[in-house]
Amino acid sequence: MERAHFGQTFAMQESMNYKKPSARLCLHFLCFIFVTLGSAPCAYSDALDHWTATQVSTNAFQLSDVIYGGGLYVAAGGAGDGGTILTSQDGASWIVRADGRSSGHSPSLVWALAYGGGRFVAAGHFGGTASSTNGIDWSYGSATTLGLKGVAYGAGKFAAVGGSQGESPGPDVFTSTDGTNWTRQTISPSETRDFFDVAYGAGKFVATAAGGYTYTSTDGALWTRSATTIAGTRITFCHGLFFVSSSPGTNLLSRDGINWTSVNTGVTNLLGKPIYTAGLYVARTRNDFAVSSDGTNWIQRTLAAQPSGSEVTYLATMATDGRRFVSVGATNVGIFQYNAFIYRSDPPVGVKMKDGPSTEIVLSGLTGLNYRVEWTASLPLSETNNWQLLTNVTLSGTSQSVYDPAKSPQRYYRAILLP
Repeated sequence: MERAHFGQTFAMQESMNYKKPSARLCLHFLCFIFVTLGSAPCAYSDALDHWTATQVSTNAFQLSDVIYGGGLYVAAGGAGDGGTILTSQDGASWIVRADGRSSGHSPSLVWALAYGGGRFVAAGHFGGTASSTNGIDWSYGSATTLGLKGVAYGAGKFAAVGGSQGESPGPDVFTSTDGTNWTRQTISPSETRDFFDVAYGAGKFVATAAGGYTYTSTDGALWTRSATTIAGTRITFCHGLFFVSSSPGTNLLSRDGINWTSVNTGVTNLLGKPIYTAGLYVARTRNDFAVSSDGTNWIQRTLAAQPSGSEVTYLATMATDGRRFVSVGATNVGIFQYNAFIYRSDPPVGVKMKDGPSTEIVLSGLTGLNYRVEWTASLPLSETNNWQLLTNVTLSGTSQSVYDPAKSPQRYYRAILLP
């Protein structure tokens, strides 16, 4: 029996002295997978080589952002002036929860999502915002600006930034504790300058703005312009680092949001906003994606087969529940008409008991990354279980056999992707 729990994958070795059931059970959180005993050994490939593309709209809305929080994926975008918000528990089955294309533009076209304090917030076209504590029921607000291009959560509040939509420039910076009622904040020096994006980390908000300036604020109320300029518009804070995609092949990195270092990424395309889990950074690169173990050196990878048409979300985001990766995309098929897609990866770690008398454990994962295999004699799973180290493994291929010399009649095994 195999099972995965909270990003770790488990397998059970049973005694060979009695007839086993006709199937093994593999539990990935709440997703059950049955593998018939007696079948040929599985031939694994790299988990991030395998993506499933699901089309969620036809001649309708696009998707530009996806996040994970509170046990739920939320993806959003829209068409024209109206926004569309979808949710999923597993990244595979999606439900439209709000559609402003047919309800008076509430929500408005969504450009950015954030999660914090138990709440999802969407921001976008004409300063419209949407807020939800469960991803199902949404309330709508407005920050009374022409466009909100970025939103982030920190210091107990949401900060949203924006500026012009082809008309008079900004800046516009707003804060809210509920994602519905917003307060305009102070910029120093006071000036007319569009804001592009915002992130929170290292105890402060950091926003990018026109002219290459960044603005910082510890409380979201008073924003101070940086003394130096940088190149780039999109910003995120990920695993202790601020990232700004500066140009194709170049990222700007900072630990404090003030001092920046230019780094060659090793890939030719512009990187989207990275996410991090279990020792791996992952980011979109136009129609594909890239991975990195340190946030500096990146390796280009291929996403699921791209649909025909003009890709409109070339810097789409990615999200993870700690067990797999999810991303979004869309193709333009007409005026304000799109086909929207959601991409879902295989899990980046797996264990399987191989049929036969020996205690052979087949570990699958990502080539070149480090994994720890542990065992325990009893379940149910809990933090107090006495998990013991069996071995550490650096995968030289996409799968590798590990043997337990104890050959115990009953043991549970788990594999953990190491940072």
